[in-house]
Amino acid sequence: TVILPSLSSQHASGDAKAFSHTLDWALRTAMLIAIPACAGLIIVAGPIVTTLFGYGEFSVADIEMTTISVAAYALGLPAFVAIKVIAPSFFARQDAVTPVRISLIAMGANVVMNLGFVATMVHLDYPAPHAGLALSSSFAAYLNAGLLYRAMRRSNSYTPGAGWGVYVLRVAFALAMMVTALYFVPSDWIGVDLSAVDRATHLAGVLVMAGLAWFGGLLLVGWRFSELARSESAIS
Repeated sequence: TVILPSLSSQHASGDAKAFSHTLDWALRTAMLIAIPACAGLIIVAGPIVTTLFGYGEFSVADIEMTTISVAAYALGLPAFVAIKVIAPSFFARQDAVTPVRISLIAMGANVVMNLGFVATMVHLDYPAPHAGLALSSSFAAYLNAGLLYRAMRRSNSYTPGAGWGVYVLRVAFALAMMVTALYFVPSDWIGVDLSAVDRATHLAGVLVMAGLAWFGGLLLVGWRFSELARSESAIS
């Protein structure tokens, strides 16, 4: 939503360099949120489900089955976000055909994976075969995002900017910091015996701690909040 007006203006003016710069900035910024959210949601899926739904007729078994699905969906979060970032770049170039064509390919792959994953899990007696539906959606999202990225590169509309190697190393370090912090949280820190207020309070505290560990890790390896701002070359 934020980058579409800039991308449209840059494409209309023929400023290919600024177009690529804006998309590059958007991808880096979006991944700073999507990657830790993905890892955090997988790790604390159980406490989140327990806090939101673990009341009344929603049993412990229901919590366990839902947690598996949430974790499987969370695995695809970076891809879901990447699609929302890359797709507007096609619309800015008045190309609605390519993202629709790619989404149909991903949808077809999703159907095939649905059948394959669920059938395989049932055959292996996996206790939560329904997770295959969520897992196939995540994999299909990565296929969708990958095809969108390839199409954008092939059209010469996007060239990754300098510094992606350093960016990946910073993200990996911060992610390790966050995961390590969450690892030391006791596994039974939220249970159905707690009140809704206590669950929410405990969950909020752990999420704040994880966020501090994430951004603290980024700052330790040289990242600065100023990098969230687009430079003039990206919006000219």
